[in-house]
Amino acid sequence: MRALGNLAALVAAVCMAGCARPRPLAVPEAALPAERREPAGEADVVAPVGELAAREDEAGAGGNAGQRFEDAAVKKRAPGAAGSSQLAGADTRRPSDPLPGLGATAEERAAVTFTYLERARRALARGDFDRAIAETLPALEIEPASVEAQILLARAYMEKGWLAKARRILETGTSAGKGAESARLWMMLGLVYERSGDATALARDAYTRATRLKPNYARAWTNLGAAQLELGDSDAAVAALETALSIDSESVVALTNLGTAYRRQAAGVAEDADRRMGLIRKAENAYRTALAVDEAYGPAHFDLGLLYLETDTFPGRSAPERLRLALRHLREYQRLTAEGPGQPAGPAVEEYLEAAQETLELFERTGG
Repeated sequence: MRALGNLAALVAAVCMAGCARPRPLAVPEAALPAERREPAGEADVVAPVGELAAREDEAGAGGNAGQRFEDAAVKKRAPGAAGSSQLAGADTRRPSDPLPGLGATAEERAAVTFTYLERARRALARGDFDRAIAETLPALEIEPASVEAQILLARAYMEKGWLAKARRILETGTSAGKGAESARLWMMLGLVYERSGDATALARDAYTRATRLKPNYARAWTNLGAAQLELGDSDAAVAALETALSIDSESVVALTNLGTAYRRQAAGVAEDADRRMGLIRKAENAYRTALAVDEAYGPAHFDLGLLYLETDTFPGRSAPERLRLALRHLREYQRLTAEGPGQPAGPAVEEYLEAAQETLELFERTGG
């Protein structure tokens, strides 16, 4: 079924027989696009291992996994010496490098772990997810509690669509030890829950844990706000997204989601005209600020276009003006998503454009 149904019938119904001026077409709430999320990103997943360790210290879960013991001796693995990590979760080809034997020093074990994780990181960066898995599994045999290894392996599984395996790794990793205190691990777990499609409440809880462990984790605050929006808690979403922007004022994802949160709040106070107008202005300002940061960010164009299309009485703008603005931003979204793979995927926009154009023509014909 089309999101707006039969457009001709809908637009015809905008103006009843004999009415002096048409009423604007409302966009059904169910047709609104899903809120966007911050990805795990290079800073969270595929940065050099040493940098990951430094970030982990900031989150309150340090460790020596990032130390560089480039020249440490590597001993061949003694029979039965390798630890069996419960996080592995897959039978995958492994590199031929030997694992350290029973008599290996901590420095030697760290050197081998570092080598595997560096190669896994490079494999992830070039999109070779099978190689990333193959390099990470032996690292987990050496250091089963390695947060870096858990994150790299979960990311590779996510990219391959193996969400159950990624979820098992992350749930095990966050259950105890350093992993339970890793903001990045909880962030990844939230992303996996959301990709699973039926665990938004669990994702919200995972993002909440990440923000408590690392209060300046802007990406986690952004995703927490998005999850709260999806769960229908606009007030909590606004609080989380405003916190994200207090840390990173130029996050276009947080700004765009904040605009949507304000728009949802406005819809809930229809009886309070002054407050509704104030929230609509705040939504418009959030979207426009996002576009001032990145004018090529498609979702902000799309959501701003919807704001203009669905708001019947817009502060400071006539109906024809807001409909022209809706057309402008929806067309820009359409152009951006048609031109490049770098744009986030979104809903088809043709129906919204058609609705805005036909409603604008009605206004123009009747002098509204």
